[in-house]
This record gives sequence, structure tokens and C-alpha cells, in this order.
Amino acid sequence: MLVTVDASLLAKLRFPEELSDKAAEIYDAWVRGKVSICAPQLIFYELVSTANKKVIAGSVSLEQAESAMEYFLTEPLEVVTSDSLYREALRIAQRLTLRSTYDAHYLAVAEDLDCEFWTADERLYNGVRDRFPLIRWLGAS
Repeated sequence: MLVTVDASLLAKLRFPEELSDKAAEIYDAWVRGKVSICAPQLIFYELVSTANKKVIAGSVSLEQAESAMEYFLTEPLEVVTSDSLYREALRIAQRLTLRSTYDAHYLAVAEDLDCEFWTADERLYNGVRDRFPLIRWLGAS
């Protein structure tokens, strides 16, 4: 079994906030069940950005952010990258009328692998769920 995840879900594993417990529960079940967890390479850029914002906001120290990044970099995450991924992300962004293509990269991975895409981003979920049936929102599970 495969799942695609985005940075909003993974960030909840190391930066406690609403739905963090749910993220840990689901993620641990995937790991125990030997589910392949996939994401575009973009996920690491977004996780670094999230960590940096948390440090600037004063909610975590630089050391905590670095520790979180070490965790993300060593987790069993299958990074998906290909020239066709970028082209498909553009097509999906246009089809779903997304303002940027960041989220479309995750959607393209899920579509290409024909697997569920899990996010903690409720706005994204609400915006595409009727047109992208593979999407799952952490808060609805």
C-alpha cells in the first residue's frame, strides 16, 4: 500500500499543535503496517520553511527545529521526482484552479501512484475534495 503525504501532516509529528495526536496515530499505523509513504522532493523545502517560521515565532528553539529536520530527513519517506511530475503539477493546478503549484505537486504524486493523498491543510482539502477524490484530510479521519 502507498500513501502520499504533505508537509502540513508531517510537521504535526514534531511541532505540537491541533491534530498532532491524530497525525502521530495515523503515521505510526502506516509505519507499523509497512505502508510506503511518498511525497515530492518539495516536501523538504516546505518542512524547512515551517521550522524556520516556528523559530521566528518563538514557538520552538533553533535546536528543536534542527532536531525536527533531522527526524524528517531520516524517516522512511519515498521521495518522488521526475520531469513528468512538474508538467503534471502544472496541469493539475490549472484543472483545479489552484493559485500556486506547490499543492499540485503532492496531488500529482498521488494521482500518478493512484494512492490516497493525506493532508492537514483543511483549506486545500475543502477546495479540491469534490474534484480530487484521492484527497484525505487529517481532521476528517
